[in-house]
Amino acid sequence: MENYVKQIAAGKEYHARFRRTKIMDIRESTEEIIDDYNYEIGDEDYSEVIFMPSVGRGIETWFTFNKIEKIEKSGFLDYHKNFLIDTLKYTYNKEIDLEMAQTTLWGPNNQSALIYLVSRKKDIFSMNLLITDFGRFHMKVEFSNPVFVNF
Repeated sequence: MENYVKQIAAGKEYHARFRRTKIMDIRESTEEIIDDYNYEIGDEDYSEVIFMPSVGRGIETWFTFNKIEKIEKSGFLDYHKNFLIDTLKYTYNKEIDLEMAQTTLWGPNNQSALIYLVSRKKDIFSMNLLITDFGRFHMKVEFSNPVFVNF
């Protein structure tokens, strides 16, 4: 998966299915795991992240979360979200072999923010959503162990 992060930052289309999804509540310098679940072979209930404008999805990035019952109970997310994410800023740290591509979307009056981060450190590839509504909650969704359906 080397160069995947750089290609995603450059606008390459992709469709990734993830075998693991973690949802964490972030408090100052700690993270409390709310949900941590894995895709089970045969259950067809996996998380997906899709950016494919050429097939009519527009320039939005689509997020589908697996195990929706658990996510809905957490009160943070529902089954499916679309965000207008089309360009990411790419950085690379050669010393620790870390690639990152990210963007920040600000809500009304800058009272909320969404940070989308695609990263690869050595052989570990993940996509993360950091969601904050200042003063109310801070959460992170981490997608890992991907299988790329289209790249």
